[in-house]
Amino acid sequence: MARPFLRPAVFAVGVAFAVAVGSAACGPSNATGNGHTTVLDCSGSKCSSGALCPSGVDCVVQCGDTGCSGPIDCSQAATCDIECGSSSCSGGIVCGGTSCTVHCGASSCSGGVRCTATQSCTVLCGQSACSGTVDCESAASTVTCGQSSCSGGVTCSGGAGSVCNLATTDPHGWSGGTCCKAATCNATPPLGQGC
Repeated sequence: MARPFLRPAVFAVGVAFAVAVGSAACGPSNATGNGHTTVLDCSGSKCSSGALCPSGVDCVVQCGDTGCSGPIDCSQAATCDIECGSSSCSGGIVCGGTSCTVHCGASSCSGGVRCTATQSCTVLCGQSACSGTVDCESAASTVTCGQSSCSGGVTCSGGAGSVCNLATTDPHGWSGGTCCKAATCNATPPLGQGC
C-alpha cells in the first residue's frame, strides 16, 4: 500500500505538523459539500490523525466534544469555520484564506491557533480554553477569551491599517499575556506595557 503524501503546515510559534492527505480523517467519508463549501465531520475519533481542508473552497470543520485530537490544516481554503466543542482541537489549528473563525468550547484548543486570513481572524475561547498560543495576523483580528482561558498567550498583528480587538471576561485579566502589533489595538481590559 502506498504511503499517504504528508503536507506540512505551521502553527503557533512555528511548530510544524503534517496531515496525511487521503487518510481516514481527510477522506470522502467525512466530507460533504456542494463544490463551494466542504464540511468535514470530525466528531468523535474521526479526525484523530488530522483534518485537511481542500484548497480554494469554503471549509467548515465540525469537531464536536472531544474531537479533532490531530492537527487541523485550513491554510489553503478560501474561508475557514472551525467549530471545537468541549475538550477538543488538541492537535493545533492553522487557518488562512480571506476569513477564519475558530470557536473553542470549554477546555478546547490546547494545541494552539495560528490564523493568517487576509481580511479577518476571529477566535472565541470558552472557559479554560486556548491554553496553547493564539496568534492572529490579519487586517482585522478579534480574540475573545473566557474565564481562565488564553493561558498560552495572545499575539495579534497585521499590516498598515490593521485592527486588533482583544477582550477577556476573566476578572483576573489576561492570564497568558498579550502582544498587539497591529496598527490599532483595542483591548478590554487595557493591555499592560510592552510585548
